[in-house]
Amino acid sequence: GVAGPAVCRIQGRLPAGGEGVKLSWKIVLTVLLIVTLTVSVSSYIMIASTFQAELDSQAGAASGESQMLCLTLGALASQAVGSGESALLEQLEGSSFFQNYAMLVYRSDGTVLWKNREEPANLTPADVGQEGLCYAFFQRDTGSRRYLETVQRLELNGEPFYVDLLQGADQAFSQRDANLQIYRQVMLLSVAACTLASIACAAVLTGPIRKLSRSTRSIAGGQYSHRVKVRSRDELGALAEDFNRMADALELKIQELAAAAQRQKDFTASFAHELKTPLTSVIGYADTLRSRELPRLQQLEAVNYIFSEGKRLEAMSFSLLDLFALERTAPQLVTVQAQALARAVAESMGYVMSQSGVELRLSVEPGYFPGEPNLLKTLLYNLLDNARKASQSGSSVELLGCTTPQGYLFQVTDHGRGIPQEALDRITEPFYMVDKSRARAQGGAGLGLALCQRIASAHGAQLRFESRVGAGTTVSLILGGSEP
Repeated sequence: GVAGPAVCRIQGRLPAGGEGVKLSWKIVLTVLLIVTLTVSVSSYIMIASTFQAELDSQAGAASGESQMLCLTLGALASQAVGSGESALLEQLEGSSFFQNYAMLVYRSDGTVLWKNREEPANLTPADVGQEGLCYAFFQRDTGSRRYLETVQRLELNGEPFYVDLLQGADQAFSQRDANLQIYRQVMLLSVAACTLASIACAAVLTGPIRKLSRSTRSIAGGQYSHRVKVRSRDELGALAEDFNRMADALELKIQELAAAAQRQKDFTASFAHELKTPLTSVIGYADTLRSRELPRLQQLEAVNYIFSEGKRLEAMSFSLLDLFALERTAPQLVTVQAQALARAVAESMGYVMSQSGVELRLSVEPGYFPGEPNLLKTLLYNLLDNARKASQSGSSVELLGCTTPQGYLFQVTDHGRGIPQEALDRITEPFYMVDKSRARAQGGAGLGLALCQRIASAHGAQLRFESRVGAGTTVSLILGGSEP
C-alpha cells in the first residue's frame, strides 16, 4: 500500500473525572504562591531581626543598670563600718534607693542573703561566667508578663556576693506582637491586591489563547476562512501568525481536495456519458442486425458504425490507461534529441495529414533535453492531431522548436477555428470538448489534451495555450535541458 501523510498531534492529558485547571488560574495561583512566600520570608526576617535587635538593646540596658547598681552598692558597703556581709545588709536595708529594685542577693554558696521580690530566681550563681554577669528572658506561668533577669557578681573585701536583678521586658515582646499584627494586615492586603492584579494579568495573557481556541473551534466546525487577529509581536503573536499560516495551508488543501473531488465527480459523470452514447448506438445497431434482414448497403452502414464506435471506445480506453499509468509511476528520463523526436512524430502524422489535406511544416533547431521519448511522441502527436482537426483542408500546421534560456521550446500552431477565451481554462480537463458534436464526429473523446497535460507535468513542464476565434491556436511547451 501507499503510506499516507504523517499526522501530527499535540499530546495532552487531563486528570480523570473532568477538566484540568485552566491556565489563567494556574497563573493566579502561581503568582499568589510566589508573593505569599516572598512576603512571608521577608517579613519573618525583618520582624525577627528587629525583635532580636530590641532584645539585645534591652539586655544591654539591663546589664548596664545591673553593673551600675552593683558598683553603687559596693561603693556604699565599702565605706560602711563592719564586715562585708553586715555592711552590705546595712546598705540594702537602710537605703530606700535599693528598695525600688526587684532583686535578690546571694552568698557564694547560693544562700539568699537579702531579697526584695516574691518571684523565684531562674538563674543561679553557678550560671555566672568569667565575665561576672549573665542574663536571660523569662515568662512566668502565672501571667503573660515577660522579665529580663540578670545576675552580677559583687566582691567586698575579697568575699563574693551575687546580685539577681529582675526587670520587665514587655516592651520588646509587645513591639514584636504589634509587628506581627501589622504583618498579618499587610499579608491580607498583599494577597487581595495580588489576586486582583494576577487575575487581570492572567486575563490579558490568556486572552490571545482564548481567541486562538475559539478560532480553532470555528475552523473545526467548518469555517475554514476564520483567522486570528495578530495584535502583538511577542511569542503569542508569533503563535497566532503560525496558526494563521497553518489555517491558510489547511484551507488551501481543503479547497484542493474539494476541487479534486469535484473533478473526480465530473470525470465519472463525463466518462459514464461518453461510454453510454457509443454503447447505446452499438447495441442498437447490433440488435437491428440480429433481429431483422437488412439490405446489403444498410448492413455495411450498421457494421461500419459499430466498428467506428468500437475504435473510439478502444482509443478512449487506451488514453485512460495512459492517464492512470502516469499517476502511478514517474517516467524514466533520458537525453532526447529534438530533431529526431520531431521527425519521428512527423512520419507518424504524415498519412492522417495528407488524408485531411493539411500540410505539416517543421522548423526544429538542434537541441537536447531530458525526457521520455515515447511519452513526448504521444504529447506532440496529440497536439498536432488536435491542430489538424481544427484546420480546414488546404491549410497548414507548424511544429517549431528552438533553444531558449529556460530550456527547449516546442510550439504547435494551426490557423483553424480557434478556441473561445472562456474555454481555455478547461480544455485540459478529461472529457471536456469545445465542440462535442464535431469532436465525436472526428473520433475524439476529450482525453487528448488531458493526457498531454499529464505528460508535460511528469516532465516538470506546463502547456500554455494562446488562441483567437477564427484565427487559430498556438500551444507552447518548454522542456528543461542542456547540451550533452
